[in-house]
Amino acid sequence: MARLRRLQIHYERVVSEALPVTLTAAWWLPGIVARQEWTPPTDVYETGSEWVVTLELAGLHEDEFEILLYPEALVVQGERPWRRLGEPARVHRAEIRQGRFHAAVPVPGVVDGDRVRVDYQDGLLRIHLPKTQEGPR
Repeated sequence: MARLRRLQIHYERVVSEALPVTLTAAWWLPGIVARQEWTPPTDVYETGSEWVVTLELAGLHEDEFEILLYPEALVVQGERPWRRLGEPARVHRAEIRQGRFHAAVPVPGVVDGDRVRVDYQDGLLRIHLPKTQEGPR
């Protein structure tokens, strides 16, 4: 069952990353078609005692995202608010993603949920997932 869920998460990520580029970016009109969710850049690495997941969430406050830990996946979701420009302006480049976001990272092993540690500093969210002594699931 865990393999199926990982495949579903991977499929959802591939589709959500492809749609904004091919459909939404080309056809998006404010108020007519909603923009798709985006996925923040994510790094995952492993040490001898833990897995560390780092997401780039620059410009967000801690109340603008949530972290959910499931047996199969770590999910970070939230919204980067649309910032007003102040006065009418012509946009020449808009690369900073705004709106709803969602990142699902498969949990690579058994995690000690009671010892999970989260740090958010300088726009980087680091989630430390301590390994348990139970072995692979």
